[in-house]
Amino acid sequence: MTLKKLLALIDLFKSRAENINDIEDGISYMQSDNIERYSDEALKIINSADKKIMLDTINELEKISIWQAISIEEVIKSKIKKYNLKMFDIAAPIRASITGKTFSPSIFLVLEKLGKKVSIERLNKILINFNE
Repeated sequence: MTLKKLLALIDLFKSRAENINDIEDGISYMQSDNIERYSDEALKIINSADKKIMLDTINELEKISIWQAISIEEVIKSKIKKYNLKMFDIAAPIRASITGKTFSPSIFLVLEKLGKKVSIERLNKILINFNE
């Protein structure tokens, strides 16, 4: 990881961190290709998510050509409107799938910094587990 990327990640996590360990945990899941461990709370959110809505959301996210927080937010907000949901109903399962946790900085920024390829891979991996 470059120093520039490391500093950007520290900046992303420091506003929501209670201590240095929170920053370290955040950087850890951002630099890994896979989530090593999902918290029990994250698994509950993932397992209670509407699979059809999550699949529809992932399919729309895959269509984004310029992977930026604003574009990601627009897709998620369109799904909230389409399904008459609250932000939590879609953002929480995405956050849990992407980070393995229930708490993170803006999920749109986390997705942007993580990158499209890894984000979609993590979402699809958890979606496959939904269906087993």
